[in-house]
Amino acid sequence: MKPLSIADYLDRLGSAAGEKAPPRREGSPFRPRSAPSPRNGEPALKPVFDRALGAAGAGETPRADAPRRTPWAPKPPLLESVAMEPPPAEEPTKPDDISAKLADAYARGREQGLAEGHVEAADRHAAEVAAARELAETQQREFRHKEYAELEGAIRSGFKRIEDNVGGAVARILAPFLSEQVLKRAVDALAQAIARLSARGSPGLIRIRGPERTLALLRARISDLPIEVEYVEDGGGQTVVESNATRIAAELRPWAELLAAFEA
Repeated sequence: MKPLSIADYLDRLGSAAGEKAPPRREGSPFRPRSAPSPRNGEPALKPVFDRALGAAGAGETPRADAPRRTPWAPKPPLLESVAMEPPPAEEPTKPDDISAKLADAYARGREQGLAEGHVEAADRHAAEVAAARELAETQQREFRHKEYAELEGAIRSGFKRIEDNVGGAVARILAPFLSEQVLKRAVDALAQAIARLSARGSPGLIRIRGPERTLALLRARISDLPIEVEYVEDGGGQTVVESNATRIAAELRPWAELLAAFEA
């Protein structure tokens, strides 16, 4: 279906009921149009715009001074008369109501404050407990470390004392044996020296001066030699053998002092 132009639409609105619209002629859609002639003594038709305006606003009584509306203008809304009711008057607040509201607000504020105080106190208590626990754990660690250090020192000191005691005991046990061995070696050396003197010929009188223990051992070693010996006891630590111009000395004092230090 081919769309109609505005002029054709206006022609159709202006045609009477039952009147057949004349055939549309081809040409410019904006050509001038003539108003239809009245039939059967009918009064002249109103302008097309007035008829369209009347069809759009049916049921309304137009006023003489009312402005004309175009067919495409929106229809104004109908205004209903609404009785404006005055706002209800507020009742004055009674003093008892104010006191009750204040008491209620005070109670709510007090409960809220107590709840917040309890929460804050619980948080503070939890923080204090955590801090005390951490402090106790730190002190326990430090105490254990200190105890471990003291125990280690005691063990080391004990081992040192045991070592010293064992060493001293061993030294005390070995000191007499070592003294005897040193004395025997010195007596053996002196006996060999006296034997060499007697082997060279008659050495004459041999005088031996020294401690009694040394003289006793030396007498047993040289008793079979063909020599004349004079024994002179001396409390010193040195044993001396004299024969003419020959003098042989065996110094035992350093050995005796060393062994005495072990025995101490």
